[in-house]
Amino acid sequence: MVKKRPETAEEWAALSDAEVVTIGQEYGAHSSVTAQTEMMRRLTVALEESKKASNKAAGRLLFATWVLVVLTAVLALDALARVF
Repeated sequence: MVKKRPETAEEWAALSDAEVVTIGQEYGAHSSVTAQTEMMRRLTVALEESKKASNKAAGRLLFATWVLVVLTAVLALDALARVF
């Protein structure tokens, strides 16, 4: 159980998810709205981090795709050179 209700954004950010939910349930309507706002902020941050990781992975896959295209072209040219 949390001893006092956080007042600043930094205090809210320092709490665990479970503590935020507990405060929202124990301290009434205003704290509940503040707790919901904090959970939405955490969700937004998590989504932004996920987007960055997804974009990084997409870039690596695109690079790998182009490497495979070039290697395929090299193999095709080599095969054509052996035939003629």
